[in-house]
Amino acid sequence: MTSELPARRAPPQLLRSPTVSAAASRFLENLMIDTRFLSRRVAAWVTTLPLLATAALAAESSPEMSDGELDRGLVPADAQWLVHIDVEAGRDTRLIRAAVALAERFDLRAELDQFECVEGFLGVDPFSLLRSLTVFGGELGADIARPHEQGVAVLRATSAASAVMARLVARSEYRAVQLEGRVLHSWDAGGTDEVFCQTVAARESTDLLLMLSGDAGELLRALRVLEGAAPSLREASVAALEARPAAGSFFYAEATGAIPGLDGIRPASTVADKATGMRLDISERDGLLGVSLAVETDKPEDALVLHGLATGALALANMALENDERLFEMQEVLDGLTLFVSGQSVGASLRFESRLLVETLHETAEAIRAPF
Repeated sequence: MTSELPARRAPPQLLRSPTVSAAASRFLENLMIDTRFLSRRVAAWVTTLPLLATAALAAESSPEMSDGELDRGLVPADAQWLVHIDVEAGRDTRLIRAAVALAERFDLRAELDQFECVEGFLGVDPFSLLRSLTVFGGELGADIARPHEQGVAVLRATSAASAVMARLVARSEYRAVQLEGRVLHSWDAGGTDEVFCQTVAARESTDLLLMLSGDAGELLRALRVLEGAAPSLREASVAALEARPAAGSFFYAEATGAIPGLDGIRPASTVADKATGMRLDISERDGLLGVSLAVETDKPEDALVLHGLATGALALANMALENDERLFEMQEVLDGLTLFVSGQSVGASLRFESRLLVETLHETAEAIRAPF
């Protein structure tokens, strides 16, 4: 049985309670702390991976795939986690265009030291080269901010990446490594870090697939999957991952098993304790932004606990927003949110007009930057 709970404003009488107001304030404070913590992890993912794509001129052929979309033929059938970013689709969304404009206006990009290092090192904005980024692997280790050390990253890039790679291959940090009859390309990232790379020419396209990993064995295994010598999600009849982003998706993440790295994040640690799998899909289509989050648990009782936790957090968020006039417009976003629980699954779905969300994003940014 499925239970749906639309997000609605908190009852006015509750908002006059000092106890509730204090709880709402604490919720917002914790949320801001958690957001900063997660933002640092996301920044590490997004800015570290392009830096590691530093070498490789040798090319082989690869199966044809649509630009930017998730190619299930790249992902091993037994993969336990996956992140896919369709950079091209994201660039075309109203939401991302507005976010980029705000970042430039408030000079937020300059605050990302890692991004500046990457851009200076490559001599070009790495995102101007990328069509998509797919990262996958087996069981997640303790440091989820460094996924390249635990799996394989596949970057689909335009032909302009060839010139960048040629320049980087000439650097002193570069070396060629022979393993299992293949020539892999390596670049010393400093300290104990070493990344192994292979460049594969996309069939019937001038694009390049840049495959890299901190584990040479994982990279070789991924190459065998790409060549059809090992099963991929495309052929598998049974797999741990669904790996099926919605139409218009520009960010998709999925994992099965324990989710590390959430111990110190409230209330995410409770979710991590009971979750046996998660899926997050963000898309924009026909002017509508869609955000879908699903969490799998071992038993229905755990799903109900998480549903109750989400319901309480949503109520507190409603109260906090009602008490802060600067963030009042964010209430419209919550009005488009629906929580659900069904069997061992629990999650949330957001549907919202991109145009209105962009307006809210601008207004919220202005309010937050305004002095108290």
